[in-house]
Amino acid sequence: MAQEAQPTVSQAKIAKIKATLDKLNEAVRQATDVLNSAELAPELDRALHDANNLPDRDLAALARLTVDTMESLQLQLTPSMTLLADGFFGMRFSFIRR
Repeated sequence: MAQEAQPTVSQAKIAKIKATLDKLNEAVRQATDVLNSAELAPELDRALHDANNLPDRDLAALARLTVDTMESLQLQLTPSMTLLADGFFGMRFSFIRR
């Protein structure tokens, strides 16, 4: 039987992906630090999470866009075997045992 050739991995492209992810990780760390700062964290909490007021409309829209973009990227970056395992074990352990 003839064995199918496996596609080759381009080391140059992998290096570019790694560099892009390094930059992304740094940007996310910086954004997290800024949003968690003593100056902005309370304001962010009031603007989006105040139980007595509706969220700031423009900020909430931008936050949703950011979350949606990050979720899409998360799906792209999570190996399919991990997604499969998460789905299997999540479903398996979600049943109530009697």
